[in-house]
Amino acid sequence: VIASVGVMETFQSLKAKCLDLCSSTTTELKKDVLRVDMKVITKKEEFSTKATVGIMINGTIVDNAVVGGPAFNSKQLAHGDVIVAVDGVAATSENIIQMLIGTDVPGSQVDLKIAPGGNKSALKDVKLTRMATSAIQDRRRMFELFNSIKDRALGDPDPRAVATVDEAIQLWNNMWLAGQAHDEKVTDNVRGQQAACVELLARLKQAIERLSNDGGGGGEVPLEGEARPRRKLGAAAPQDVGGSTAAVGPESSSS
Repeated sequence: VIASVGVMETFQSLKAKCLDLCSSTTTELKKDVLRVDMKVITKKEEFSTKATVGIMINGTIVDNAVVGGPAFNSKQLAHGDVIVAVDGVAATSENIIQMLIGTDVPGSQVDLKIAPGGNKSALKDVKLTRMATSAIQDRRRMFELFNSIKDRALGDPDPRAVATVDEAIQLWNNMWLAGQAHDEKVTDNVRGQQAACVELLARLKQAIERLSNDGGGGGEVPLEGEARPRRKLGAAAPQDVGGSTAAVGPESSSS
């Protein structure tokens, strides 16, 4: 009896430890391990505004849109589009920058009247929401540097240099987008694997919790959704006969 009690205590202790390990592992799996802050290289002091719409312009003409910025994400602006008006006020090369800055508050909205490709007979309205400059400050700085080189090439003039800068910008955009798509795919894969592991651990906990208190002697208990194991042909079920256990099967005699 003492030995049986010791075995039972050991079994219950191991069972509890297994359940604790399952719970701890589940907690770890549910952590957002993919949330990693991106290191920012550019200093905030390099920008005079707190908010941005992410448009690089030449006069009132859209030259480029910063990848990940409001204009880029809207997918409604393209190189060569002309900004005719901002918030209902006619745009000129003298006032457009200040009007795009507006209240300089992230989250504020700006309404643009756009002539696609300069075609003023096909005007369209585009609404953008300013975002914090800090959210895309490195990319914005890159575009400013590219445009600085491009402006110098235009001033010389040097068409080949201009084309080279445009090609470099396009390549950089495509590389950034490819990297973003890769990161999103990795994120989906990791989260899918986490969810699958959490589900398997839940099933494992269910199996452990259903273990009989006598150390498993009660037989295997099926998990939810599983069929109960069938007894093998010819296997005998224990029966109580006169206070003792006797096997009743093909070789048993009857009286």
